[in-house]
Amino acid sequence: MDLQTIFQNPGAVPVSLPVRSHPEWRGRRLAEILQEPDGPAFLEYLANGGQAPFALKLAAALLVAQERGWLAAPASKPKPAAKPKSVQDGSLPFAKAWALARAFTGKRYSLPILEQILVRGGSDGTRYLTATNLEVRIDIRTSGDATGKAFILACKQDCLSSPTDIVPDPDDNRYAISKDSDGRVYRVAVMPNVSSVEFAMLGNQPCGRMVLGSVEAASLSEALKTVGPVAANDNYQEVLQHVLVRIRNGAIILVAADGYRLIASSPIPVEGWEGMEEDLLVHRDSVAPIVKALEALGGKPRLAIIRSVVQTWDKKSQHIQYIQFQWPHARVTVRLFTDRPFPQYENLIAPALRAHIGDLDWGQVMSLIRSARPKKGYDAKVRFRVESGTVTLAALRATDNGPVITEPVKVGQAHVEGEGNIWFNPALFVDLGATVEMRGTEDWEQGLGPTAFISTKYTFVLMPMAVEQR
Repeated sequence: MDLQTIFQNPGAVPVSLPVRSHPEWRGRRLAEILQEPDGPAFLEYLANGGQAPFALKLAAALLVAQERGWLAAPASKPKPAAKPKSVQDGSLPFAKAWALARAFTGKRYSLPILEQILVRGGSDGTRYLTATNLEVRIDIRTSGDATGKAFILACKQDCLSSPTDIVPDPDDNRYAISKDSDGRVYRVAVMPNVSSVEFAMLGNQPCGRMVLGSVEAASLSEALKTVGPVAANDNYQEVLQHVLVRIRNGAIILVAADGYRLIASSPIPVEGWEGMEEDLLVHRDSVAPIVKALEALGGKPRLAIIRSVVQTWDKKSQHIQYIQFQWPHARVTVRLFTDRPFPQYENLIAPALRAHIGDLDWGQVMSLIRSARPKKGYDAKVRFRVESGTVTLAALRATDNGPVITEPVKVGQAHVEGEGNIWFNPALFVDLGATVEMRGTEDWEQGLGPTAFISTKYTFVLMPMAVEQR
C-alpha cells in the first residue's frame, strides 16, 4: 500500500499478520479494530514499535494521533451537523452503562487508577467505558453526543451519579463536562495522563481464548445470587472463598461451601458446548459485579476461557486464567483462582442422601427461620422435630431471662418412622424454592450427621448443631 493512501485513509489498512490475542483480527481494517474494546491498546502497541510491517505501524500511529487529537482528521466532503446518537443497537444508555461500570471499580483500594472509569469517546458519539479492580473488569460500549473529535479521559467513579454523557472541558484538560437527565451541567476533575494502555495492563491482555458456549443470563444470575453468599468469608480457608464453576456435559454447576454448609446448583445448560470440561474458581467478591452485569445486559452471553502469561517483578513467568462473559456491546473479564482445586464436594453430599426424612414447605420454613435469626448480642437455634408422621420447626432463643423455645409449627410431612430432633444455626439457611426434600444419614435420629435440603434448583447440605438434650 502506497504512502499517499496510508496518509489519506489509515483506517483502511488491513492487519496483515496474525494477532496472538485475537486471531480473528487478521485481515480486518484498523478502523474496525479500533472500535473493539482491546483495539486502542493494540494500535498503541503497533505505534510504539511493535513487530509489524512499516505500513501497518505507520497507519496505526496516524490513527492513534487522530484519536488523541494530535492531528486533524483527514479532509473530506462537508457533512451536516451530526445529531446525538440514539440507543437503538441494543447497547445500554450512558447513565446505565456508567452505573454498571461503577460496580467494577476498586472503591477500597490504594491505587487511584482503580477508582477511575476510563472513557474513550469517538467523534460520532460512540463511548467505551472501562473499569477494573484487578479481579474483575468490564468494557462496555454506549453512546453520547457527537462531538466531532475523539478523546480519552478517566474520571473518578463516585464523582457522578447518573450522567447522560461526559466530554473533555475544551478550556482546561484537567476537567470534564458532564450533564444529567435534567439538563444540569457539571464540571468534574479527571485523572491526568491516563491512557487505554494502562487499563489494558491492569486487565492483563490475553494471549489465548477458548469459547465454551452461551448461557442464559437470567438463570446464571439467579444461581450466583443464591450460591455466592455460601462461600467462606474468612482468610483461613482460601479455596473455600471461591465459587466453583464446573462445566460438564453441556451444563454449568455452581458450588460453594464454608465448612458448615455446602450448596450446589442444578445444571444450567450451555448452548453450543463443544466438549470442554473445566473447573473454574471465582472469588466470592467477584460474584456481585458479575450478577449486576448479567441482570443489566441480559440475553445469552458467550463464555470464554482466557489464558495469559505475565512476567512478575522477579522476571518469572506467571500463568493467569480468566473467564470472560461476552455480549455484542460489552465484556466482563474475571480473574480465576488456580492455586488449589476445589474439594470433591460429591463425597460430602452422598452421606446426607441416604434417608428421605420428609418434604417441607420451604416458604414457611424460611419465614420462621428469618424470625428466629438472632438479634445482636443473642444466640439462637432452630429445631426440626420428626414425630408421628410430621416435621415441625421451633426456635430456641437466649434472652435476658434465659432460654426460651417457641411453639412448634408444622412445616412438612415425614417419610420415615421414628422420631428425633435436629438442631441448626438459623443464620446459615438460604432460600431454595417452594418445596424441598429433606434427607439425612441412616442414623438421622441422633441429629449429628449432615442433612440435605433438595429443591428443583439446588442441593443444600447443612451440618447440625450439638445441643444438650434436657
